[in-house]
Amino acid sequence: DGKVGSIRELFVLKEYRGDKIGSRLVEFSERYLKERKCLSAYLQTYSKSKSVGFYKKNGYRERKNTSFLTKEFRKKK
Repeated sequence: DGKVGSIRELFVLKEYRGDKIGSRLVEFSERYLKERKCLSAYLQTYSKSKSVGFYKKNGYRERKNTSFLTKEFRKKK
C-alpha cells in the first residue's frame, strides 16, 4: 500500500541498446519516485516484448490476475 508511481514511457533507440542506458533510465525514474515518497512503481509493456526480460532483470515482476484493458474511440465512417 501507499503511494504508487508509474513509469509511463521509456525508450532507447536501437543503436544505443546494450549500453546500460535503459537501466540507468529505470534507476533515475525509481530514484525520482522514491524522493516523492512512492513505495512502489508499476509499468506496462507488451507481454511478448523483449522489454519484459529487461524489466525483470531490473527487479520488476509480472502480477498475476491483472489485465490491461484499452478502448479506442474512433469515428465510424
